[in-house]
Amino acid sequence: MEAMRGAPLADPALNTMRLRLNRLLNLSGKGGRAAGHTLGVLGLFFSSAESIIGYASDQALPDSANSVLAGGLLCIFDLMCLPAACSMPAQTMYSVQEY
Repeated sequence: MEAMRGAPLADPALNTMRLRLNRLLNLSGKGGRAAGHTLGVLGLFFSSAESIIGYASDQALPDSANSVLAGGLLCIFDLMCLPAACSMPAQTMYSVQEY
């Protein structure tokens, strides 16, 4: 909500409600992009794991078992990778450049 309060600027004309709303929308867009990319990667991993499990089992397992196993692999992958991603500084993790 820092964007709505606005940073103290030298010129009060640059701190209008319209500009504060624009800052808020820009900040929320950055977070949304990062969340969207993360969910996309997890979805691709799940789909790939499900396909590989189905291929490796020669379709001997039912589709629901493939999905459960792929979900388990996704949880293991998430537990291994999420703490490392959370300990990174946001600027390093998303490589956001402010202009």
